[in-house]
Amino acid sequence: MVSLEVPSETPGNSRRAPSEECEIAFSHDDPTLLWKDRTTDCVDLKKVFSKFDSSAPISGEILFRARFLCAKYLGGAWRKVKIEDFRIRAITGGMSNLLFLVELPAQLTPIQMEPEKALLRVHCQSDIDQLLSESVVFTLLSERNLGPKMLGVFPGGRFEQFIPSRALQCLEISKPGLSKLIAPIVARVHTLDAPIPKEPQTLQTARQWLERFK
Repeated sequence: MVSLEVPSETPGNSRRAPSEECEIAFSHDDPTLLWKDRTTDCVDLKKVFSKFDSSAPISGEILFRARFLCAKYLGGAWRKVKIEDFRIRAITGGMSNLLFLVELPAQLTPIQMEPEKALLRVHCQSDIDQLLSESVVFTLLSERNLGPKMLGVFPGGRFEQFIPSRALQCLEISKPGLSKLIAPIVARVHTLDAPIPKEPQTLQTARQWLERFK
C-alpha cells in the first residue's frame, strides 16, 4: 500500500479540489501529491517516469500518474483499479522512449473493449519533427494491421497494444524462411503514402546517433 502526504494549503501553495475526471483515479481516501491532472504536461511526465528504478520500490507519484493515465485513456475496468492493486513494470529495449507494461489485477475483468494489459510509452526525444513523423507512421501502421493497435494518445506519450515478443537477432533475420515472411511486410510499409517529409533521413539519423554515443 502506497502512502503519500498531500501538501498542506499555504498562501503560496494553493490546491484546487479534484475535478470529476480526477476522481476517476484520485479520491479523498487515496490522495495524490496535488489535486491536479498533470497528464497534459509532457515535460513533467518525462521527468516523473525517468525516475523509475527497477531495483527499488515504485514511487507513489509514478503509480498515481500511471493509474490516472490508464483510467483516463483506457477507461472501463481501469477506472476501478485500486492503487495497491495497480500493476506496472518497466520494459527494456527502448532507445528513445520509456516503456512500461500495465496490467489489470486478476480480480478485475474488462467491462467493454478495454485491454487487460497495454504498453505505456513515454516519449523522451526532443526533436518535435521526428516525434510527429514517428507518431503518424505508427498510426498508419496500426490502422492497416501492420503494427500494434493504438489504444490511446496523450501529450508526451501513448498507449499501445502489448504484443509479447522479442527483437530478432541478426542470425535469425538472415534465415531464408524468416526473410520471406519479413520482406512483404517491409514492402507494404515502404509503399505507404504517409504525410511526412519525403527527404531521406538515413544519414542525418546516423549522425545523430553517432553524436549521442560519443
